[in-house]
Amino acid sequence: MESLVEIGYPPKIGGYWSSGLPYLNANIKATKRPWEAGLQLPLLMLNISKLQAAVAGLPAEAWTYEYQAKHSAVMAGREGNQAAFKPGVEGIVLLFSANDGHGPVYKFPAYEYFKDALEPLLEEIVGKRDMQHIIRLQLALMKPGVSDIKIHVDSGGYAIRGHRIHIPVFTHPDVSFDVCPHRYQPDPEHIPGPGEQQRMLDIQECYKIPTVEGFVFELNNRAAHKVSNLSPIERVHVVFDLCEEPHPRVDVPRGTVCDYDMEQGLICKYPDGLTPAVMAPAYYMDPAAAAAEGAALSLAQQQQQLEDESVQAPTPDLGSAQLPQINFDQITNIGLADQAAGIPGSSSSDLISGIRNGQADAWVAEAMQGSQAGLSAV
Repeated sequence: MESLVEIGYPPKIGGYWSSGLPYLNANIKATKRPWEAGLQLPLLMLNISKLQAAVAGLPAEAWTYEYQAKHSAVMAGREGNQAAFKPGVEGIVLLFSANDGHGPVYKFPAYEYFKDALEPLLEEIVGKRDMQHIIRLQLALMKPGVSDIKIHVDSGGYAIRGHRIHIPVFTHPDVSFDVCPHRYQPDPEHIPGPGEQQRMLDIQECYKIPTVEGFVFELNNRAAHKVSNLSPIERVHVVFDLCEEPHPRVDVPRGTVCDYDMEQGLICKYPDGLTPAVMAPAYYMDPAAAAAEGAALSLAQQQQQLEDESVQAPTPDLGSAQLPQINFDQITNIGLADQAAGIPGSSSSDLISGIRNGQADAWVAEAMQGSQAGLSAV
């Protein structure tokens, strides 16, 4: 195992959320060498048992377009991108925004299913005040053996100006999450003549980054990355993007179809007779609560930390972390299924039992040690 520093890609801190946790330097991410901001920024370890129960309680059809079109809202216009770069990957959109990262954020009805399990985790990561900075929030499911996220770079304004955070919900050591930065080195076959510049080689190397259930990290999605699931289980991550400024939120009704247009932004069509509810950023926190939270990390503290570019992200104590425990008696389908329509729910404990086998403790402990050590070259 090599550390981030040994590999040459230590995370460069750009600032801090109101929770006190850091984020990568977006100015470096916006350059032609975005990987120099770092590849992965470890944040903290969370107990995600309630979130795991919510995901496991979903019926299998909840991941399909047809189910979400009826019980939530759906995205259109992304089919080509999905087929080209993420074949076999399924998702549930909770929040979404235009490609440039500007404008309102659209909240889909499926958000309500995950709200109680997810919001406390999000607030612990970014702070209650900065919940209004989240512009995209979704769950991604990779089926075993048949899904693949091909190597790509996220290029929209949401990626250039924003920050991509992952919460692994279900994963396995045979899931490979690789980040592939470029590096430049002198061409050994080229001897420059007088006044001639040394020819450089552009080399792209991939490094497997650690992912453990509940281990929250920021991914530099401006560096090329890819994921493959060669494990026997379904890999599920919560993925969300934040900008460094707040955004208004539009609460769209069930049945909404949002067209993803690269030039015009996100255009949402609402069912006849229904209109969205628009919530300004102030909705998320009253002034007294905002002031109290802001006092936890004063401006002077932030400025002092920003002046020291060598500051390292807090690394969770993975060696002593406790694995989330799930009460299977509480796993119920409480969200997306329309009971009035007579659509039955299901308790999908198989999703968990496929991971929680006799060797689970061993591989999770090994993965945690890997997270603590850093990245490994592949």
